Amino acid sequence: MVTVDIARVITGATQSRWTAKEQSHPMNPASIPKDTEKFLDALVAADVPHLLVGGIALLQYVDTRNTQDIDFILALDDAKKIAGLEINDSNEFFAQAHFGDLQVDLLRPANPLFRHILETESTTSTFGRHSLQTVSPRGLIILKLYALPSLYRQGDITRASIYESDITALQNTHLTSPEEILPILSSHLTESDLHEVSKILDEISHKLSRFQRPSDNT
Repeated sequence: MVTVDIARVITGATQSRWTAKEQSHPMNPASIPKDTEKFLDALVAADVPHLLVGGIALLQYVDTRNTQDIDFILALDDAKKIAGLEINDSNEFFAQAHFGDLQVDLLRPANPLFRHILETESTTSTFGRHSLQTVSPRGLIILKLYALPSLYRQGDITRASIYESDITALQNTHLTSPEEILPILSSHLTESDLHEVSKILDEISHKLSRFQRPSDNT
């Protein structure tokens, strides 16, 4: 059985922002998962629809923590076109692969939400010499909110806390209203899960309001 799940693949991030914008502060090679550059060469050469998600995508928008893998929304048939990528395991919505020593986690667009994110929440980011389709801040928020109910059911407080922290950081820098998010999730979560996600957004909004500076008129 595949060991990858939504809570596993929408994950942490590398130590430094790996973008052209950061060329004045080059990334420490030790912080880049081994074989990443070669994998991106192969991905670009395959010329398949893709969307970078997970930790490295998160670092386009906020500073956060390390990861030793890379995550994409990518169809399994397209993944098989990437030279050197070995699919280790898969189920209906997820797959786990390796490229050399690099772990590559795949969210399959057979999942309707993943397909929606792939088709509507894409921007272009530069990673070294590569231009990759990367998930937008709103897309990341939606994916992380989608994952939270399953984390609560699993009793995984540590990862749930990390996800909530990531969402808070994204909301602080790229504020997205619940009215933009909840209608999208309503087709993919149960009513009770959607209610829980709505409460999380309210709590995050309240938390962020504590950091707002008082008006000059007060």
